[in-house]
Amino acid sequence: MPRRETREKPVWEPSTARLDGWSTSRKDYGPKEAVRQTNYKPEAVAFRSTEPFDGSSTQRADFVNRPAERVRRREPETYRKPEGDFEFNTTAKMSYTRKPMEKTTPIKPHDPYVAPGKFEGTSTARVSC
Repeated sequence: MPRRETREKPVWEPSTARLDGWSTSRKDYGPKEAVRQTNYKPEAVAFRSTEPFDGSSTQRADFVNRPAERVRRREPETYRKPEGDFEFNTTAKMSYTRKPMEKTTPIKPHDPYVAPGKFEGTSTARVSC
């Protein structure tokens, strides 16, 4: 295989430009000239009229005394007993009446196993104290 060609390394030469002393950050984010925004807020001075008060105001013009009517209350209806006899039947009494039913038989089968002999009540285990 042929040997690979190598390039010559460039030799460092100092810059010929003059240094102005400004960094990139200082150039990009330095002070900017801006016009101050105009204020459109009205002056905080109360309105004053030069004319003397003539005695009328919006309160007096809009809210005039009107004749008031007395509130009439509706008379409640007097209790009248309903006609006929009262039936003491409720919805539950009418819907849920007793139904004729047969006695149910248990589902559990009868256990035919009976232990032979009688129970003595003694144990063969030794008790150590």
